[in-house]
Amino acid sequence: MTSAASGPSGAAPEPIRVLRIIARLNIGGPAVQAISLTALLRPRGYETRLVRGVEGPDEGTMDHLAEQLGVVPTFLPEMRRDPGRDDLHALTALVRMMRRDRPQIVHTHAAKAGTLGRAAVLVAFPLRRRRPVVVHTFHGHSLSGYFSPRKTQVFRAIEQVLARSCDVLVAVSEEVRDDLVRLRVAAAGQIDVVPLGLDLARFGADEDRAARRAALRREWGLSDGDEVVTLVARLVPIKRVDRFLDVAGRLLDRERARFVVVGGGELRDELMRSPAAQALGERLVWAGFRLDIADVCFASDVVLLTSDNEGTPVSLIEAQAAATAVVSTDVGGIRSVVRDGETGLLAGREDVDGLARATRALLDDPERARRMGAEGRAQVLRRFGVERLVDDIDALYRRLLGRAPPPAVAVVIPVWDDYVASLGEAVASVVEQGVASAVIVVDNASLTPVAQLDGTTVVRAGERLSTGAARNLGLAAVDAPFVVFLDADDVMLPGSLAALTSGLAARPRAAAFVMAIVEGDTGRRHRSPRRAARALARLPRAFGLVNSVWSLLPTQGATIMRTADVRAAGGYGDRSHGEDWALASSLAWRGRVHFADEPALLYRWRGDSPGRGRAVAGATLLARAALVRERLRSDPGVPPAARRLLGPIAAAQWLAVVVVRPAVMLARRARASASRGTMPR
Repeated sequence: MTSAASGPSGAAPEPIRVLRIIARLNIGGPAVQAISLTALLRPRGYETRLVRGVEGPDEGTMDHLAEQLGVVPTFLPEMRRDPGRDDLHALTALVRMMRRDRPQIVHTHAAKAGTLGRAAVLVAFPLRRRRPVVVHTFHGHSLSGYFSPRKTQVFRAIEQVLARSCDVLVAVSEEVRDDLVRLRVAAAGQIDVVPLGLDLARFGADEDRAARRAALRREWGLSDGDEVVTLVARLVPIKRVDRFLDVAGRLLDRERARFVVVGGGELRDELMRSPAAQALGERLVWAGFRLDIADVCFASDVVLLTSDNEGTPVSLIEAQAAATAVVSTDVGGIRSVVRDGETGLLAGREDVDGLARATRALLDDPERARRMGAEGRAQVLRRFGVERLVDDIDALYRRLLGRAPPPAVAVVIPVWDDYVASLGEAVASVVEQGVASAVIVVDNASLTPVAQLDGTTVVRAGERLSTGAARNLGLAAVDAPFVVFLDADDVMLPGSLAALTSGLAARPRAAAFVMAIVEGDTGRRHRSPRRAARALARLPRAFGLVNSVWSLLPTQGATIMRTADVRAAGGYGDRSHGEDWALASSLAWRGRVHFADEPALLYRWRGDSPGRGRAVAGATLLARAALVRERLRSDPGVPPAARRLLGPIAAAQWLAVVVVRPAVMLARRARASASRGTMPR
């Protein structure tokens, strides 16, 4: 395979210089994100200096992750968590660093680094036109409920002033964004939501799960039959470890219940001496900081979080990635991670009894806990992967720099046989839409080699591939969050690409957005699927089930999909006809599908188009149905409920192909014959 991209080739461009500032690399999500972005943006053309300050004596450190990823931070000893006279020295050092390095982007993380870093930008570059791009990430906030009213008002005023110096503010969840808007830190239009992204691969190592679970339990002095409830958190006031101990006290009537606190912090000694901890006696384990969090999750029956506030809780993401059941207070950005009643159980912040009841319910019903753990794993693997984070930040940086940003949508057009004759019109119908888009043409060993057209990237297959494989080849070249697959003889109607893109963007939980098509030779409008099936889309699980039995969701032409979902689902099947049903089956289970009545595409039938004037053999349909079941079985993003229904789905597929379809075809022929006054043969 060879690839040719538009634009002249030449020397590698100069790297984009980024100054990333974080007050400390203590254990937690902000440090993980800062280190991961520093390392993983490097292959994409970024040169990042990561500046870190000093961790507190009981906070732990993520230095092991930095070493693992080859990141060597710049140490600024004057930058510490608590305000003090060292802040002026830290500010001065940052100003000098900025004037020397001349970064193109300054990205600060969390409150202390955000204050010092953004203030340093104002001092180092007093003229706005000479300033770098400034980005600040709120990994949560302490602007309500932490400090006295007067101190809170001062901190809020500082954030409001500093927000004006930023090109964009990043919130790690919609809940954090909404809080910032409610507190008038900034308008919603200045805040981008970029969820946390983590390397979750080690949490899926189920092959030796039982052995690792047993080994860690032995280390803690626990047996295989114990019911283990675990808190993974820094031992600081906001995490409310005292509330965890109160919940544990309400579960002491369970003879096998044991409680583990993983983490360290300033309150450790005070908490260990507390009456609540003393009452738990040997049933409470203080495990300290640990690097083997996957094993901690494996060894736990329930992971409990009792915080007063959270941005995006890493401990719950990791627990769900390990398929461990979770219970949490319903605060901050928790609902961006846990779906109450589906992937975990939530209770009010002050509802200690509710937290205890939820924990008890999962311990009483191990099958429910297992089911929730499996649902949680499918969700977090799709939404909180580190590659998605890197994609999001890369796209954000390039947009802010105005550097040929990754487009909003990519349109993939496979070309084979003599389709090249109509390719120019298809490409023009996309380019003239006025939407920031990329057009990727796949030359699938067409009779006439595809020439480079303005505004396109041509990807060439070395040999003739199936239609599904050709679409996947184009998918590999996509660098946009949304993707449309178009045939070379079809034409997008004016304004349709913008309608498709905005339709999907407005529905963050949707996997696909589908518009109607217009038949080129008759002008008839087709809405796919039929009205009853479209109504069924309001019930996502029911739509996913029916779509697994009979294909309802088109995945090309007038359909736009999320690139990450298409890739995670495994792309198209390696077939030349029916290649889209396996993909459609995964997407329909992964997220909602929305339909619109407006037409987006002029569809031109060709004599060799599948379904035109000929029926597909039942054996072929059954073979495609088997591929659907295999896709549902192998796609980790498909909820476990779908896999449990594979037997009924197989039976329903057979019934639909062997019984229902022939009966419907016979009825149609009878109606057609009756209208002509003849009898069907």
